[in-house]
Amino acid sequence: MSATKHILSLHYNASNCAYLLFKQLIECLNGQETRPIILLCIGTDRCIGDAVGPFTGSFLIRHKPKHIHTFGNLEYPIHALNLKETIDFIDKNYHNPFIIAVDASLGQETRIGYINIVEGALSPGSALFKKLPTVGHYHITAVVNQLTKNRMERLQNTRLSFIVSISQIIAQTFIYLDIHLRKSASTPSISFSNK
Repeated sequence: MSATKHILSLHYNASNCAYLLFKQLIECLNGQETRPIILLCIGTDRCIGDAVGPFTGSFLIRHKPKHIHTFGNLEYPIHALNLKETIDFIDKNYHNPFIIAVDASLGQETRIGYINIVEGALSPGSALFKKLPTVGHYHITAVVNQLTKNRMERLQNTRLSFIVSISQIIAQTFIYLDIHLRKSASTPSISFSNK
């Protein structure tokens, strides 16, 4: 598995959290804006703590983003059973896509509520010892509960209001990004001539 590098970590209640995450994503894109931007929201609505991805996808698609192709929402979640199929679909239908994956995670108690931007591929399901395909040039994780021996129980006993709030922050981050990409696409390029 390729190495990952933590780029930014912010608590979801931090002032201007979504905007600061957005500004960091702009740096992560670093000139890749012309590639298809894929947001892969991973998780399931059958487990509250693992629903950050589906909620994020649902909140985002309400805003009808023009420059971010979103996969995964509450109606059509991306999870262990269809992740590979979805990755294959993206590879087949998008030329040279730039993929950002979003998923919930477990961590230290002091890190609950933090949203992390990480360079490198996401390993979905690793907290539950699932071996799933890695995906993403970057990924965003939301620490939703404490990592303990009873991992599934921790995920199941996470508060829904917390999951909704943290998902709204992540979705707002990508709304900002889509607005930025719209403005970039509508700005005419200036050409210079020697004539």
